[in-house]
Amino acid sequence: DKAEELVLQLKSSNILTAAKASRHRAILSWLKAKQALEEKKFDLAESLLTQSLKQEPTLTTASLALACLYEKLGKFSKAQKCLIKGYGDRPDADYLAAIEELMAEKSFLDCYQFAESLTSTHHQAPESHFILATMALKAQLWGQARFHLNLLKDKRPTRSYYELKEKLDEVEPGYHPEDRHNHLTQMLHAPEDPKWTCQDCHQSLKSWEASCPSCKGFDTLVKESG
Repeated sequence: DKAEELVLQLKSSNILTAAKASRHRAILSWLKAKQALEEKKFDLAESLLTQSLKQEPTLTTASLALACLYEKLGKFSKAQKCLIKGYGDRPDADYLAAIEELMAEKSFLDCYQFAESLTSTHHQAPESHFILATMALKAQLWGQARFHLNLLKDKRPTRSYYELKEKLDEVEPGYHPEDRHNHLTQMLHAPEDPKWTCQDCHQSLKSWEASCPSCKGFDTLVKESG
């Protein structure tokens, strides 16, 4: 609460822009929601996460947390809508794990079809092709997997791309074990997948945090390609 008061003071003093102040308040709401989830105060957590997303719709971690909460509460439809809206506001490959968790009891084909709905607003984004290629492989939709991998290659052939390509090549005719060596070589020389990097101290993390664990900078992590 004191931190939120400080944000409002900085905004009124024109030290923070309205957009930056809104984002800071959204992150503070997310932190309070995280604590509420740990204490199993689900109603409070839902309220705080909803508030956080109103303040900053692109805060992916809040969208994922709210969808996970809806799933725990048995609100499957709400969880789906939350993921679709969140991805529409900001595409992110982190939604892949959320799809797999939410659709765990469904068929892989159902998972792929839901992934198509989720990514429809950003169908050209590299994150969308990565998610759809992954789900197509699991659903054994080889043609769709190849289609999305070809588009992903043109946009961002990172190490994950070569991992998926290797899995697809293994199930297609004409694959030879020695081809694996070529794939591994390409993978090693490919750019790393996007990761969170602190803009102050350049520490890299696999997942977003409200503050950098190294320099303690608040909201300094930005997702960057390798």
